[in-house]
Amino acid sequence: MRPSNVTVKYDGITTAGLDAYEERIAIYSRDGGICQTCHKPVAFDEFELAHRIANTKANRHRWGSAVIDSPLNKCVAHRGQCNSARNIGGRPMECAALAALIRGSAASSTRSTK
Repeated sequence: MRPSNVTVKYDGITTAGLDAYEERIAIYSRDGGICQTCHKPVAFDEFELAHRIANTKANRHRWGSAVIDSPLNKCVAHRGQCNSARNIGGRPMECAALAALIRGSAASSTRSTK
C-alpha cells in the first residue's frame, strides 16, 4: 500500500510513479470502460490490459521497455479473444508507428515539464 503522504504523478504517457492497480484504473478511465476491440462495455473486475505490442523479451529488445510499458501501448479489452485481437506484433509498420508515437509523446511530455 502506498503511504498517504506520497503524491502519484501520472502524465498519461509513462507509468512513472504508478503501481499496477493505479495504472489499471487510469487506463480503464481513459478508455471509458469500453473494450477497444469489440467496443462493448466491460466491467472493471472483468477486463484485461491488452498490449498492442506484446510484452515479450524479443519485443522489449526490439522496441524498448519504455514502449512496451507505456499506457499508449495498453488498452481495455475483454479477456481472451478480444485481448488477443489487439496484438499488432505481426504488422511491423503498425508497431513502428505506435513506437514512434509513444517515443514522440514521451519526449514532448519531458520537454513540457522542464
